[in-house]
Amino acid sequence: MEGGLEHKVEAGIRIFTLRSAHCFIYHRAQIISDLHQLVVRRDRLSADDFESTLLAQQTLRGKHFHEALLSHDSLAAAGLTPEQQKAPLESALREYKLALSNAHYLLSRNMPAVDSSQLEAYIVELNLLISLGEDDMANLAAETDRQDAVPEQPLTHRARKQLKPNDFLDVYDIYRLQPRQKLWEAHFHYTTATANARRFAKGHLKFPEAMGRDERLQRAQASAERCQVYRGDLRLDQIEDLIPFPAS
Repeated sequence: MEGGLEHKVEAGIRIFTLRSAHCFIYHRAQIISDLHQLVVRRDRLSADDFESTLLAQQTLRGKHFHEALLSHDSLAAAGLTPEQQKAPLESALREYKLALSNAHYLLSRNMPAVDSSQLEAYIVELNLLISLGEDDMANLAAETDRQDAVPEQPLTHRARKQLKPNDFLDVYDIYRLQPRQKLWEAHFHYTTATANARRFAKGHLKFPEAMGRDERLQRAQASAERCQVYRGDLRLDQIEDLIPFPAS
């Protein structure tokens, strides 16, 4: 029940984040489009600089830049895997950074018909868009790492070892996952090295301290401490569905 609630909360957060990113990109795109038009003061254009100024303006927001914006904006709702989102997002970032470089170059030219205040505002908006794209890339990398990560197991098995003649031991370490902490060790004793894992001669559950049972009993100062050393016996019918015994 608790795990299901966590998944629902995580899913809700992801949906909210995706919608927020979509709104941010759409808003930035509208502002960038408006500023692109305002960068050039047409009333200041002259016959000498008319063509060169308009050509310079086109480098700020061409066809590829527009396609990059649309691609970036659609990623949130496209249902793509992180790996599938990586290439279009990288392409969008390249277009944003190219436009930023062109904007800085245009600002440095001090062209009479270019409104420097509008161009500086355009640069600010581009930097915000680039920051969002880089955040999205970081989130993709984190999501990929999360998907590739091997989930921690609540129980691990150690290879069977011989303790003494006719006494072989299998140990299963039992963990709490969050925060990860070893809680118990399940010990199963066998009379032969090849005995079926379910046919143990004796099984018991014990605390994970390295100190031996006899030594701990000797050191115990009170009856309550001696109770804590107690190892609970295990029967097959108690743990068959809990312990992942090997098939053979």
